[in-house]
Amino acid sequence: MLIYILLVWIGLSVAVGVVAAGRGRKAVGWTILACLISPVVAGIFLMVIDNRSPRAGQPVVAAHIDCPGCGKRILRDARICRHCGGTVAAMAEHSEAQRIAALRQLGVSAPLVQLSSGHCVHEAFRGTCLGPPNRAYPRAGAADGPAWLALWDQDGMVYAALEDEDGLEFNRYSIERPRDIDVIARTEQGFWLHRFDFLYERDMPDDTLRQAAKAVGFRYLDRYLHERRAAEAQLGTFAKHRAWLQNLIAMIDGDAGPGG
Repeated sequence: MLIYILLVWIGLSVAVGVVAAGRGRKAVGWTILACLISPVVAGIFLMVIDNRSPRAGQPVVAAHIDCPGCGKRILRDARICRHCGGTVAAMAEHSEAQRIAALRQLGVSAPLVQLSSGHCVHEAFRGTCLGPPNRAYPRAGAADGPAWLALWDQDGMVYAALEDEDGLEFNRYSIERPRDIDVIARTEQGFWLHRFDFLYERDMPDDTLRQAAKAVGFRYLDRYLHERRAAEAQLGTFAKHRAWLQNLIAMIDGDAGPGG
């Protein structure tokens, strides 16, 4: 009887690991966690936290979009905006060109601009860090303030960059809750650390991560991998992982310095 219960326990733990892999998490880690605490508890926790699969949260194609000229709602297939009278395709092209020019003016790297414009500099970023944004998103939070530039959208989140009196800021917000802004980093190196943590969670091989890091000029990958593996045992919950990551990003921001 005990052997039967043990086999069921292990089987359910493996099932949790399989589900975790489908949700963009580390299958082995979740299997071990389920074995240690309980497959049921681990499964419930897995379903509560964010789904990191690139297929998750893909937006349903809406019948309406925002006019790239005046920002008002129009039919997706409209050629002329019924509010401002502008040609939608021409305005969209002009708006995208303005966004890319503004990103370059911010001083972000050429690879980041390329990714934001839809040019995939490495396959590791496809479906995770690739623009252009699906629509012209309004500035998150207050309407006033420094220029806010969307980089791309992923899993219902908009990733963006801006420059204020303290320099660069990279942030994100939920499309459904645009006033809840999550500041990611104050330097591009810190931002890439955040994104490479996401790629690491998807079980990408070290060689692939290194090639991707080289493609975007991320200088702290080896440090990240060392720190992550040393702290792995203490990152069992989402809150602990988030706190650890924020602390490491702050250190990288400090090391990279302004313009880093």
